[in-house]
Amino acid sequence: MHTNITEQREAEEKIKESEAQFKMLSETIPHMVWTASADGKKNFFNQYFLQYTGLSFEELKGDGWHSIIFPDDLKKELQQWHHTIKTGEDFKIEKRVRHHNGTYRWHLSHGIAQKNAEGKIIGWIGTSTEIEEQKKFTEELETKVKERTEQLQLQNQTFELAESIAQFGSYRWHIDTGGLEYSDNLFRLLDCEPGEFIPSFEKFLTFIHPDDLQQVIKNGEQTTQTGRLVETPYRIISKAGTTKHFRSSGKFSGDGVNRILIGTVQDISKDVQATENIKATNTILEATINELQNSNLQLDQKDEFISIASHEMRTPLTTAKGYLELLLLTLKTENVPTAVYAAKATDALRKLNDLILELLDASKIQNGQLNYNITTFDFNKMVDETIENMQLTTKNHSLQKVGGGERKITGDKDRLQQVLINFLTNAIKYSPGADKVLIKIEDQDNKIQVSVQDFGIGMAGRHLEKIFDRYYRVQEHSIHFQGLGIGLYISSNIIQRHNGKMWAESEPGKGSTFYFSLPL
Repeated sequence: MHTNITEQREAEEKIKESEAQFKMLSETIPHMVWTASADGKKNFFNQYFLQYTGLSFEELKGDGWHSIIFPDDLKKELQQWHHTIKTGEDFKIEKRVRHHNGTYRWHLSHGIAQKNAEGKIIGWIGTSTEIEEQKKFTEELETKVKERTEQLQLQNQTFELAESIAQFGSYRWHIDTGGLEYSDNLFRLLDCEPGEFIPSFEKFLTFIHPDDLQQVIKNGEQTTQTGRLVETPYRIISKAGTTKHFRSSGKFSGDGVNRILIGTVQDISKDVQATENIKATNTILEATINELQNSNLQLDQKDEFISIASHEMRTPLTTAKGYLELLLLTLKTENVPTAVYAAKATDALRKLNDLILELLDASKIQNGQLNYNITTFDFNKMVDETIENMQLTTKNHSLQKVGGGERKITGDKDRLQQVLINFLTNAIKYSPGADKVLIKIEDQDNKIQVSVQDFGIGMAGRHLEKIFDRYYRVQEHSIHFQGLGIGLYISSNIIQRHNGKMWAESEPGKGSTFYFSLPL
């Protein structure tokens, strides 16, 4: 029997020819080429593959190629390769391959199935292309994008925090389309939740106080026509029904259809209230000063006291008036932050208020009308609270306490705190070049003794018996330090009313120590 196998022979020749062409082609391209049987066993590596890895075919065949894959990448590749063999899907993975010099470089491996006419997998063919530079570029780009994203997030968080602290919100107004964008804090200034409504100029008008509505509408029309924002303060009524004072500011950006007004809306209610309070306080203080000046006070050394008191009260009042005028001017020009002037005016008025309170206490002592509220309290706790509060008023002095423990005492807590505040204030004032003040608390023979020591200018011994007298001032100090000479007089009377004692020790150029003792 004879069988015609011409077609079979021709097919085999074509396969051999195709394999030869494949091998020749694989040896001419600068890529790692490999083939595998249907079950995934690698059975061919081109010359570039062998040169790149520095290994022979015998070393790579079977599972030998596992040795050139970075350990952290091998497990993932094997899982994906086994999945590909089962499913016939294309194989694609990024991995690190060891070069013959021992370094690992990133490669992109890609494999596809070879199938016969019936669609059955008869083998696999794949390539590995080095992508080290592309990988580095991608990683650098991702790092830069991440860093930039973090910077933008930090900037946004910082801006949101600044908005919250400064009580302002920001907006973007697309003039031609009428679209508005609000920051979260602008919604909050209206007592709304962020994104609670779609912003628009018409919606914003619904919050405007009826008495200011026409002016705000006029300002909006003028802004769109002239391209310049009218920054007139106005009032709004928030969602919660609260009346607030707002001031809008902004600047145009872009031209034509891209014209945008970018700006801020600030809640200036506290500034407005502070200005009104200062005006009212100024009026009251002027009336109080006039009343004091017109009073027929029966005081020793009357002429000298009036001269000193007038000078002491005129200085903070003049300062307050000056900063008030600057504050009012600022509200018109908006060239200087109003908070600075308001703070200085408030501080000057506080000093004047303290002077007036001291005068009133001195008058009450003289007339026997200084009232006391007697309770039992923890003396040491009161001292700690006083030191903590006073520390906030000085940056140059460290207030250091020695001694402690719970000590119950019966007396007027506020008046005794007034004495300690007077001691600490004097210690700070008369030691401008020092950096600390010492406070010591001791128990002695069923008594509690408190001392406040400074390291300042001190005074001569001849003054120590007179410093607790009414209106007594050390002449050497009066040139450089303000005061009426009644703080220690009031403190001495308070301690005497508590059946206690008060005294002082001092040495010029070395500082002073003031004492008082109270029965426990």
